[in-house]
Amino acid sequence: ERMKLITQFAEEHPTVSVRQVTLKLGEITTKEMPGCVKPSDKKTGRAFMFYLRPRFYKYLPADERPEGWEKYAEMDEKAWQSEQEERKRKRGLAEKADSVGDG
Repeated sequence: ERMKLITQFAEEHPTVSVRQVTLKLGEITTKEMPGCVKPSDKKTGRAFMFYLRPRFYKYLPADERPEGWEKYAEMDEKAWQSEQEERKRKRGLAEKADSVGDG
């Protein structure tokens, strides 16, 4: 389903590549079910579910937001900031290692 969604989006938006859609989908979704989301009755078999990160719930219509979403959105926002700081730190270390190798 995930690849089908990615491919469909890329086909409907020809200026966007499959790679770009894949990267963006990875940023806005999570494999862990947020605590405010009720488990699905449908069992997926071998496939895995992916969920919209709670920090993006504010963009959903009000009647589609899960109960208590604000708390989870706030926690996810903090987690997102932490992830971004970690990525920057790792990127900085990699650049530093590259410059030492060039010198």
